[in-house]
Amino acid sequence: MKNAIRKTAAPLHIVVVHDREREDVRTTLACIRDRAGYPHTVSVVDLSGDVSSRAYLNTLHQTGLIHNLVTVLTPQAPAVPVMQTLAMVEAPYVLVLHSGTNFTDAGWLADMLGNMVAAKAPAFACANEEQQEAGTLRHCVRRERIVNPNTLSALLCDSGHTVLATRAALERMDIFTHRGLTFPPADAPHSADIAARETRRHAVQNLQ
Repeated sequence: MKNAIRKTAAPLHIVVVHDREREDVRTTLACIRDRAGYPHTVSVVDLSGDVSSRAYLNTLHQTGLIHNLVTVLTPQAPAVPVMQTLAMVEAPYVLVLHSGTNFTDAGWLADMLGNMVAAKAPAFACANEEQQEAGTLRHCVRRERIVNPNTLSALLCDSGHTVLATRAALERMDIFTHRGLTFPPADAPHSADIAARETRRHAVQNLQ
């Protein structure tokens, strides 16, 4: 895995998990750049293994359009590089979405954050649905409030959902370490340490 991380003072950290074609990540980054409506920094975790995508993302990183780029060179569970990336950039709020997700409304990020704050929720999720008329692009619908740490853990790296969360909620569930990950790498030993953190995570009944 190759990391290229820059520090930022932006109040919201967006992590785009890229596991599709170059056009999918291009569209997702465009909807963030043009219609987010809230100050943010962008990190991309490139899991695609696609040479064209890698060259494209490296160019965007060099020009500063992507703040942070993590290129996964060998197969591994998506949760590992995503959690590492979340840990490297401090921000009060984080958003995790997958390439191919497309928001068409202006100010969609400001609107989502406003809804989460108004609901006094530690985390918010919306389901991504395929749009037949737009090829493989995924549109985010059906927003739901998340207060259970197990639900947040299950949805955070799920390609079917976009998740917005407070950093406090992520820290509450020990998300910034490999310990207690739902899907550790296949070659990682399931140590007593992992089990202990899993026990602690399941003991938390509410993220608030």
